[in-house]
Amino acid sequence: MLLALLRGPAPKEKTPWAFTCPRQASGRVATFESASAALWAARARQELARVSGRAPGNGELSTTELRVAELVARGMSNREAAAELFVTVRAIESTLTKVYAKLGVQSRTQLASYPMRRA
Repeated sequence: MLLALLRGPAPKEKTPWAFTCPRQASGRVATFESASAALWAARARQELARVSGRAPGNGELSTTELRVAELVARGMSNREAAAELFVTVRAIESTLTKVYAKLGVQSRTQLASYPMRRA
């Protein structure tokens, strides 16, 4: 198994470290640690930190983030929320990215079921 990990990337991957998900990265960390390959394990840990993104925050949203989250949770599209708040769609997308990271959610459905708290 260790040799398969060291062999290199699948044809469409740029590097063996181009993980597609945190689970794959954490699996490699465990494999390298069990094989006592400290340098490879350290490199895999660095990649895990990169693909994992930041850890979920404390759930405290700024006023803007809360307004965007509430509109989207009510079922508005990004375009509708942008029109409501007089901002660009890109601003809504960027704000939602921050909201998802802070709350530890990955979808609009999860956001809709999340209890919103004011900052």
